[in-house]
Amino acid sequence: MTKRVPVAWIYLTAWMTRDQTIQFRNDVYSQDEQLLEATAEEAAFFSNAANHPLGAHLAQ
Repeated sequence: MTKRVPVAWIYLTAWMTRDQTIQFRNDVYSQDEQLLEATAEEAAFFSNAANHPLGAHLAQ
């Protein structure tokens, strides 16, 4: 190809179908665990945000 084309990779191990059921497949590349580890700090921040006076509206 002579022109650069942007590419996005999407790695799904869980998804919801049209009938609202959740489908799972094996995480053969262990990306789920790596993603959970990489976002653990942010998850803890947001789970505690409702306890902060400025984040009280998040608990509603």
